Amino acid sequence: MLSIDFLTTFMDTGRILPLHILVLFQSLFYYILHSLTLLLLDIIKSGYGLVVLNTSWIRSLYKRYLQSTLSLKDSFELLLLESDESLTPLDHSPSLPSSLSFTWVEAVRHSLALKNSVELCPDGVGGTYFIKDQDNHYIGLFKPIDEEPGAKLNPKQLLNNPLMPPGGGAIREVVAYLLDLKHSAGVPETLIVHNMLHQNFNNQDKSQITPKTGSLQKYINNLGYSDSMGSSCFFLDDVHHIGILDIRILNLDRNEENMLIVKDDRCQIRLVPIDHAYCLPESLDDDIYFQWFNWRQAKIPFNEKTLQLIQEIDIEADSILLEKLGISKKAIGFMRLASILLKRGAIEGKMTLFQIASWISPRRNEVSQFKKLVERTNELVKLRKQDKDRIFEQLVDELISSCQS
Repeated sequence: MLSIDFLTTFMDTGRILPLHILVLFQSLFYYILHSLTLLLLDIIKSGYGLVVLNTSWIRSLYKRYLQSTLSLKDSFELLLLESDESLTPLDHSPSLPSSLSFTWVEAVRHSLALKNSVELCPDGVGGTYFIKDQDNHYIGLFKPIDEEPGAKLNPKQLLNNPLMPPGGGAIREVVAYLLDLKHSAGVPETLIVHNMLHQNFNNQDKSQITPKTGSLQKYINNLGYSDSMGSSCFFLDDVHHIGILDIRILNLDRNEENMLIVKDDRCQIRLVPIDHAYCLPESLDDDIYFQWFNWRQAKIPFNEKTLQLIQEIDIEADSILLEKLGISKKAIGFMRLASILLKRGAIEGKMTLFQIASWISPRRNEVSQFKKLVERTNELVKLRKQDKDRIFEQLVDELISSCQS
């Protein structure tokens, strides 16, 4: 690892430097390395100069940089997607965003050695744990897979019939972060971690600490949940961008408690979406409800910048990513159709967020338009032997035209 080589250089000189000085030098070294790597990438992409460079060594160096700066090998592992030509961190793929700043993860690693650093969150129905640093400040939230709602080791056991089977919530938390295009909705940094060890987790054998796997999310300091303030206070873009993400992933659980109120650097009120374990369903049997559905902002047309963001949604790339992460084909299929509905409705139909959501979120005791469209599409696929996405798109366009006439 580069980090070991770097520190060994100081050790070989015979000098004894304070730990914080070593860490400072190491951080500076990797910052320079990161900047030079991105600069070389920009040169290669823009075609400046006459020199042709093979970028494979840069990709390898950048991957080593990511791994070494996170320094997680001795405590727990990161789930990093295998890079290839179509999906690599240097291409700004959704798998490893170029804005990676997981410095807080290292603090989590050190905190696991502290006796009282792990605290069970009283809210929610699953095992969610606050991770605190040595100064008792919250820095992360960990959700073990074996403590999800409905799982055997769920410490709360409040929910016998969860919206989705236990075991898939952790990866869906990560998916929401990765699909948050240009970080527009503001989903906090989230990743999968392995071998999390602490006595305060719900270990099956109290006498033996069990390694845990689950989702780890950066803790966001907040003023409370969205219901602690009138919805008219929220930014239009925040509501639109969260709504766009919710529609793409068919979020089954966008309630008032999984939108946090925060103050930005300008002391303005902003929304931060959390808790995405109940997204990407494998069936449309459960009703979908969005807390923002009846907010004033949802009924205001999208601006040009937001429409451009919707236009840039790459359904094929999203599908490849979800497949790599182990999401089922059925869930990916629903994601594709929901994304098509969003894009056609917003761009071609000039529909508002409220209007699009009304096709997905049904009235009480009614079947949603989205489910009807999906069922009709499945029927036509058998008869026409045509592409499913294309048939669905045609049905959406027909429905849009009928509503506008």
